[in-house]
Amino acid sequence: MPKKNPKKGKETGPEEETKRKKSKGRNKGKEKGKEKAKEETKTEAKMESKKKIEKTTKEKKKKTKLKKLKKLKMKEFRVSGKFMMGSTLQKFKKEVRALSEKRAREKIYQDLGSKHRVRRSRVLITTVEEIP
Repeated sequence: MPKKNPKKGKETGPEEETKRKKSKGRNKGKEKGKEKAKEETKTEAKMESKKKIEKTTKEKKKKTKLKKLKKLKMKEFRVSGKFMMGSTLQKFKKEVRALSEKRAREKIYQDLGSKHRVRRSRVLITTVEEIP
């Protein structure tokens, strides 16, 4: 039985109805694909802008660190103390180049740990003096 198309007022057969149904399904898929593509491009644009902002902030931080390091100068420190070597206390005096007293202490811990396999808890630093 032919049906009337409410929009056009024409009679349609079963073949035309199936064509119309198929085309509607295809268009919906295309529309969804277009919407997804638009969303993806928006998210990509947001991600790119975030990356650009992150890069600029990282570059600024690097520049400020470099400026600070240029201002700092290496100093000579004389560090003395004792450390446990087996069951005996061993005295030491060592001269180290570092930016600060704190870093000089750290350098001593590193050196004694690597050369004598001494843990930090076994090292007692008594004095740290800056050499002019």
